[in-house]
Amino acid sequence: MFRHICFSKLSGNKQKGSSCLLSVTLLLASVFFCIAESVYCRTYDGVLAESVPLGAWLYARNCLECHDKYASSRLAEIYNDSNELIAAIGEQGCKIAWARSRGGSLGSNELAALAAYMQKWEELGDEPQLPALPPQSVHTVAAPPPKVTAAEKNQTTSDTVPNEEQLSPPLAHLIATNPVAAGGFLYTRNCFRCHLSYEQARMGRGISKELVLRFITEGKTSTQMRAFSRMLGGPLKGTEIREIVTYISTWEERGEPPAIADILMTPPAIDPSEFIPIRLTRFQQVKGDAAEGSLLFRRNCSICHGPKGEGYVAPPLRTKQLGIRPDIFIKSVMKTGVPGSLMKGWDSGRGGILSAKDIDDITSAILALDMSPP
Repeated sequence: MFRHICFSKLSGNKQKGSSCLLSVTLLLASVFFCIAESVYCRTYDGVLAESVPLGAWLYARNCLECHDKYASSRLAEIYNDSNELIAAIGEQGCKIAWARSRGGSLGSNELAALAAYMQKWEELGDEPQLPALPPQSVHTVAAPPPKVTAAEKNQTTSDTVPNEEQLSPPLAHLIATNPVAAGGFLYTRNCFRCHLSYEQARMGRGISKELVLRFITEGKTSTQMRAFSRMLGGPLKGTEIREIVTYISTWEERGEPPAIADILMTPPAIDPSEFIPIRLTRFQQVKGDAAEGSLLFRRNCSICHGPKGEGYVAPPLRTKQLGIRPDIFIKSVMKTGVPGSLMKGWDSGRGGILSAKDIDDITSAILALDMSPP
């Protein structure tokens, strides 16, 4: 009995000690959090002490370069939850991860202020009433500056083809208010040199607006189609890319060119530098584990393409007609899918279930298939 009493007292002391240790740990964590907040979260005063004016100021400082005025971009239109919008700004929805925890330049209070400004705009359907905001002293956009080619320099100095700043007031107003006209003008100045007129190119025929938007924004792997998004080093803002997509989709819906003033659709003068051969980017050979890829193929691909790639409800893979770089072709199709078919995109970064390594492994397995007719 004596032992039992002593053990009970000893157990009680241990419990009290554990409780005390937990309290001290929580106290230290709270102190550390407060210090971290004071160090990593900038504080603002004056008109910027309020969240909506601060968000408007931060938008002009960080977002305007790529997204244009908020009335044009409407970035928060699809978000109802502020936490979801903050996460999109900070790490998920933008090409630049703005959260300081992800290597960006904005603290949690600044991300919350940006979200508050965007949501206030959406609530009112217009720019909120703002006080006079402080001038922007430092521009912090992390995107690289656009590369200006000799042809683009030639475009801006041409005496016969005006740039946007040289347009007459009626034409400038047309571009500012009509996205189809703006898209046609931008297409002529940025796309004509490779694709010629859209009537000749028709590169948007049969594919979705989303895919056209992605191709213009990100470029196309293993081709001369570079990324045009300013966030990826290109010359165009997001709103300008969407205007080009609007022009292309309108052309396809009508089946004929939209009625746009000839001066807006006149291509710039030809620059001799455009005829200098361009060395294509070289991409490393896709190297994966063909044995692992065979297992993944049987699990995910054989139901449509057949156990040995001979074809079933989907085309056969045992063919040599896969271009000059079949490894890149196979990998690209697996990642993005084929619009208008049962072939979905398998890349986990685009909503699929396969990692980059899985796709490399399956690519190697397909390339190892017996290419003789089944």
